[in-house]
Amino acid sequence: MKIIGKGHEIVEATKELPINEFIDCFIKAAINVGALDNVPIASTIVGLSKTYRRYKEERFKKNFRGFLDGAGEMSEDNLEKIRKISSSPDEPHFLESLIETIESSESEQKTKILGAAFRRFIDGRIDRPILTDQIRITKSMYIVDIFHLMHGYHNDHFLEDRIGDVLVNHHICKRSIRLVHEGKGFFDKNTEPNIKIKYEITPIGQQYLITLHAAYRDKIEEKYLLIE
Repeated sequence: MKIIGKGHEIVEATKELPINEFIDCFIKAAINVGALDNVPIASTIVGLSKTYRRYKEERFKKNFRGFLDGAGEMSEDNLEKIRKISSSPDEPHFLESLIETIESSESEQKTKILGAAFRRFIDGRIDRPILTDQIRITKSMYIVDIFHLMHGYHNDHFLEDRIGDVLVNHHICKRSIRLVHEGKGFFDKNTEPNIKIKYEITPIGQQYLITLHAAYRDKIEEKYLLIE
């Protein structure tokens, strides 16, 4: 991965660098393109001091590494887009909120998903409400359930027997219930009514699956891989 920043100097970093230097370069690159220019100075100072304290902590390092893995290569154009978003009156604390989200994530596996979602947002493939949804889903779901969804979304029986109800709670699936009669005919006295439950992936779920597969495409069978 290469990170490039505009300013007095060009900052470059690769995965071969120690993680401390790598995170340092990422933060400096964002600052160099003016990502925090329009944030109130008090908030900027507090945010940056928190950032530099946090990235020294091992958990934050691991989480940040996962985020960078998911986000992929950050070019000068990507950083310019981050600057524009952060300069918007509607997003005065964008970078600070992003760092808070990375820090509060429970694992590097989850921040890799967040990185993929963030990259899709920066690339214009999803809008802010969808990004917000995907952050919420990732933070609130167990990682094992996320991986079950990622690998088993195409299996109706898996959804019915395992995590369908969990996915409904997160608006990833919708549930339909119907009454079916098993026997020779509807009026046959031996006919027994049964409840049939079916789960279908929603548009929210479809977008989340694309993000999951972007983050972990090397773990997905090619015939089940969802790409844009």
